[in-house]
Amino acid sequence: MSICLSRSKRSLHIYIIQTFSLTNLKNKIIRPYSSNTSNYPRYNLNNTYYLNPYYITGLVDAEGCFTTSIYKDSSMKTGWQVKPIFQLNLHKKDLKILEAVQKTWGVGKIYKHGQDSFMYRVSSLKNLRVITNHFDNYPLITQKLADYLLFKQSMDLIQKKLHLTEKGLLTLVGIKSVLNWGLSEKFKETFPNRIQVVRPKVDISEIKDVYWLIGFVLFFFLLPRSTTKHCKKKKK
Repeated sequence: MSICLSRSKRSLHIYIIQTFSLTNLKNKIIRPYSSNTSNYPRYNLNNTYYLNPYYITGLVDAEGCFTTSIYKDSSMKTGWQVKPIFQLNLHKKDLKILEAVQKTWGVGKIYKHGQDSFMYRVSSLKNLRVITNHFDNYPLITQKLADYLLFKQSMDLIQKKLHLTEKGLLTLVGIKSVLNWGLSEKFKETFPNRIQVVRPKVDISEIKDVYWLIGFVLFFFLLPRSTTKHCKKKKK
């Protein structure tokens, strides 16, 4: 299946309304799985089965976050600790979905996050390889793909232990500067010599699987969204 993906949020919303019945999509909330095959068995609310991989990708395109945490740590050679983090925040009513994502990937932890949301989080390099393996096989197709590509760059630098060098740290700060919301003014002042990094240009125009659409539409347009902000979009 190949479906044109509109460039703006509003045009995408209009396109989906015109092309699909949102009521029918919403009714699939307890069926975010493929047909009953050995590869993708059915998912139920007891979380004894697994989510369709394209559904997860659509969900992450709508609500997922790839980021790099950089904070002071006197035990580190550079004085700074660097940790890559993938997280997915959903409204408390959708906790079962986070549990199913955790079940499907077999890694990560779920935390209470604010008054009305829960957060699924993965931070160790070993476990993050499970995440990157998923998205290498079932790619993101919105601007979230650019964040993912930058995130992988950060992971590779950390894997090679380059974050323990001044140049590596400044490169990671440069990557962080073009991820999501970018750097705070205080952080910019702390790292005036950060290495400039160019944000990848992403121009994807097709939805290749209807389960991506189900995951994206349900959480981007139809279901309650957490009021706790996590990864925000970068200012233009």
